[in-house]
Amino acid sequence: MFVWQAFTYIFVFLHATIFCQIEIEQIFVNYGPNTNSQDRAEIENEACTCISTDMCDQSMVNIYGENLIDYKMGEPDDSHCFKGEVCCTPSHTLKQPTTSTVTFNEQMGCGYRYPNGLGVPVAPIAESPTTATRAQFAEFPWMVAIMRTNQSSDVSSYDEDYDPDDTDLLYQCGGSLIHPQVVLTAAHCLRNRRAKYTARAGEWDTMDDNKLYPHQDREVQFTAIHHNFHAGTAHNDIALLVLETPFEMEKNLAMVCLPDQDHVTEAEDCIATGWGRDFYGLESEQQHILKRIELPMVDRVTCQDDLRQTRLGPYFRLHENFICAGGQKDVDTCVGDGGGPLVCPFSETNGRYFQAGIVSWGIGCGKENVPGVYTSVAKFRNWIDEKMESFNLTSSVYQAEL
Repeated sequence: MFVWQAFTYIFVFLHATIFCQIEIEQIFVNYGPNTNSQDRAEIENEACTCISTDMCDQSMVNIYGENLIDYKMGEPDDSHCFKGEVCCTPSHTLKQPTTSTVTFNEQMGCGYRYPNGLGVPVAPIAESPTTATRAQFAEFPWMVAIMRTNQSSDVSSYDEDYDPDDTDLLYQCGGSLIHPQVVLTAAHCLRNRRAKYTARAGEWDTMDDNKLYPHQDREVQFTAIHHNFHAGTAHNDIALLVLETPFEMEKNLAMVCLPDQDHVTEAEDCIATGWGRDFYGLESEQQHILKRIELPMVDRVTCQDDLRQTRLGPYFRLHENFICAGGQKDVDTCVGDGGGPLVCPFSETNGRYFQAGIVSWGIGCGKENVPGVYTSVAKFRNWIDEKMESFNLTSSVYQAEL
């Protein structure tokens, strides 16, 4: 890993509101850590302007790890900006989604896990240096794979051979189903504002379509990204995907529960899931079978102290909207797990889970005494509820009646 100085110098001219695009492993942004959060832009699927990162202010102390964090996002997509530049876009207003009548079993409720899966159980072997193991089929029925469309650039839309359906779906990030028509994920996963995204629920083995229950794909109608998301520090790293049509609720699909606002999670047996890489490095491999890894929560003081021993430096401050988990050797989420859920069991129930965090960033993967950092879902519960109301969609489906 690279050794970075504790101080970096950031300067940017802000006129109105801007949002900056990210890189997968190193984040190139121009926002200073002391910039007013109200000046952050709402994300927009429009043209943007590339800005050099060479403009620096010689007086700022990097207390939030700006430019130093590793997002746990999947494969990078194409960017028209050169390395060392960022893409800034104007703000916009979200339109009202097209809602549909949905039939699902509200009596069963959210957050039910199937520890033995559906069908014949599989051996939960680990095929990587980490302690992650294979999840059972439909063990975590709220798990969603976020895909982006990769239309071939070799064929023009004016050519005779052009086929709008001739596209590949490339894995981008993880997500969680909180409503048949809404997916919860990380804002950093949606860095390509022009990309066309698809949500896939009910997936388990991405290389095998012969399953007891098939997966379902739904195109994303639009994205709602937190208006104060800051790409350099990952503050407010949360987003909602509103689908064009809702998923059909089958046995391998269900919603995850969400915690109340400001709920404090202290569980020792939380679980993260994803199709991310098996370890950090160029020789790592993306997993095609959903993996699961048990992670203990790490308190804020310990987490901040541990992270100050990394390249983030002794002045690093852990933002209040983050929670931490892991910190044990080879016990961690990794690149490609970004946006996925960190779930913890309700203490009052057996086998029922709520989503405590969203996989956000870390310093590499699986290092001793270096916890992974997650967006705290509890800190954004009110924001999620407000967005759902604006979408004219019910929030009752992710509320646990214990």
